[in-house]
Amino acid sequence: MVLAGYLRFGDAMTKSMLKLFQIQVLRDTKERARIPVEQGAHLIGVLDETNTLKENQVVIRFTDPQDPSTIRSYVGPALVTRNPYLKPGDVHMVEAVDIPHLRSLVNCIVFSSQGERDLPSQCNGDLDGDTYMTIWDKRLLPSQRKFVSGYNKCEITAARKITIDDTIKFFIHYVVSDNVGAIANAHLAWADQSPYYTLSNKCVSLCQLHSSSQLHQDWSSRKASFFFAPKAMAGFYEQEPEKIIHFNQCSGENSYTQHVHLRNARLDEKLLVPGYEAYIAEALSLKQEYDIMIRDIMNQHEIQTEAEVISGYIQKFSHIVSRKKEKFLLKESLGNVISAIWKTFHDKFNAEFADDTDNHKVSINRKRKAIAWYYVSYNDPNLTASDPFMNDSSLALFSWVVCDILQSIASDIEQNTIRH
Repeated sequence: MVLAGYLRFGDAMTKSMLKLFQIQVLRDTKERARIPVEQGAHLIGVLDETNTLKENQVVIRFTDPQDPSTIRSYVGPALVTRNPYLKPGDVHMVEAVDIPHLRSLVNCIVFSSQGERDLPSQCNGDLDGDTYMTIWDKRLLPSQRKFVSGYNKCEITAARKITIDDTIKFFIHYVVSDNVGAIANAHLAWADQSPYYTLSNKCVSLCQLHSSSQLHQDWSSRKASFFFAPKAMAGFYEQEPEKIIHFNQCSGENSYTQHVHLRNARLDEKLLVPGYEAYIAEALSLKQEYDIMIRDIMNQHEIQTEAEVISGYIQKFSHIVSRKKEKFLLKESLGNVISAIWKTFHDKFNAEFADDTDNHKVSINRKRKAIAWYYVSYNDPNLTASDPFMNDSSLALFSWVVCDILQSIASDIEQNTIRH
């Protein structure tokens, strides 16, 4: 549609999609920098059941990203860690080796079963499906080793037999006093503000608090997490303006360009095909029907704009949708619903032309009808009169149900302009 000229025409849908795509890319950069490390891999952790690997040895085998049919191995020093890694000791140096009878394990990092303490637990993880980041680029290897923090466990002993009531009380207490997420956020905020980053005193204290909170939730650690909570956050937390600290780092700059609004959207009269007026009344009626369906979806899932519903680039999910899998399923479900709605209205658009055998007449009338849909999208009396596309509650993308015809019209106009 950009090539057809709709961006230059100031079309609302084209601008909406480009702006949402820009926001989504910036958000992905903010949340997951996605910096490619050629000499590295993200692998599932598994155990050496043959007891062959010595302590601090691993096997790294992975599929070549450039050639999926090729399996590669790495031998030599490597860095291993797991997300999230809060404590400096969560990053470990290992020795990758090649063991012939373990070569069947691909896209895995095989950990040794020997030693005083297993490496996955030192990385604050386990082997129930956790993934580990391995890097062997010498430029990224740590210059000094940080020892694993040996925090004391918070053991609880029972003087009597545990009952179901005890289980219920423990569950309620755990939910009420759960503060691991708050501690992790405070750690990230302080690391971003301190010149010593994760080695600052507050970050080290928060690491200890985070470790003990994972083992046992209690009110003392909850109160302590509030004590450590910073009064101002970096811009990527999207807090109120008075609570934001401005940074010049990449993540800080990106966070300040997240919220992009659509302005100066307008109807380009060059696209109007003579005779479109005959279809205006029907177009208004169908648009009202379409708007009701879209607004129901927006209200049901607390989505702010129509463009987010159609594109799937949802900027803010409902508080009910929290898990990554739930967000993925919602996007997939919305995609199916929107496809069904568009097919319904596309069929309604073509219904009157089904029995007409005059192809030239059908082509002209289809263009007139498509432009009528385009016209009412910009001139719907239900929209605000001043600047309809600055109002997030406005629905103005109805005409893109027949985007194929609109694209054809714009392309014809572009070609005629070039000829003259």
